[in-house]
Amino acid sequence: MENDNVNGSMRSSASEVEEAERAEQLGMFDEEDQQDQWTGGVTPERTERIELVDESPMGVVGSGEYDYDEEEITDPACLEVNTETFDEFRLSPEQVAKVQGGFAQLVENAGSPEAAGDAVYSTLFEAAPSLQSLWTTPRAVQGMKFAGSLALLISKLAYPEEFKTLVDTLGFQHLTTEVTIPRIEVFRDALVELFAADLGDLFTMDVRISLCRMFNYIGGAFIYIRNNYSSRLKLISHCWTLANSQKNEQDEDTQEENAESNLEHKDAEKEKGQASLKYSDPAPARALMRSFVCAMIARQYMACLCSSLLDKFIA
Repeated sequence: MENDNVNGSMRSSASEVEEAERAEQLGMFDEEDQQDQWTGGVTPERTERIELVDESPMGVVGSGEYDYDEEEITDPACLEVNTETFDEFRLSPEQVAKVQGGFAQLVENAGSPEAAGDAVYSTLFEAAPSLQSLWTTPRAVQGMKFAGSLALLISKLAYPEEFKTLVDTLGFQHLTTEVTIPRIEVFRDALVELFAADLGDLFTMDVRISLCRMFNYIGGAFIYIRNNYSSRLKLISHCWTLANSQKNEQDEDTQEENAESNLEHKDAEKEKGQASLKYSDPAPARALMRSFVCAMIARQYMACLCSSLLDKFIA
């Protein structure tokens, strides 16, 4: 009896195990069918995940943000001159230090700021002789202006707000100068090549890109200021001239009115004097005439008396 119970329990356990195995197989088949439904029966091979990294340079002149791979960039011409906006210009502290150090080395190699200015002037106008017509000051003076402005700009690179104010001031000073993008590119390339020739190994790609961005920013700001502020200044100047002309006309009218008033006043005084003479009392005039006649008679009498006395004395 006990053996029968043991055998029955063993058979039930075996049947449960078989049912579990069968259910597991059915589940595996269902998963394979579902996978075949999405993959079309093709089992994909195991692959490694590859992350794509965008190493292309990106930069917007005037945006203050720039990121690039120094080993990949070989042509800074990819940087464009932005003439649509005039925002603050920003470089990283490392870039500012490199540019300022490079300019200090340029001045030191030249021997003096005057020599550096002459080198800048020569480089610019040897690269583009047509630019000489834009300035009429002597070469030495213009070279010093270039060197002084460049030194001041580079010294303010770490202070974006002051740098923008300085560029704004220079832009107003060049409102009458025909600044164009081709001229900006000639100006930029000439100065960058001057730095490259003078600094040698110290002139890294980082310095080149920073200088190109700076010159592009300055040139674009000049064009932006001329396009957006020149017409306003002309309008202000026209209004000022018109206001002054109206004021001058009013002053002339006032002067004419005053002259007419003075003339009328003089005429009135003259007429008043004539009227006073015409309608004055005649008694004083008669008394004056009587005194005059008496004086004449007395004079004649004295003359006769003196003559008679003289005759008697002679006789």
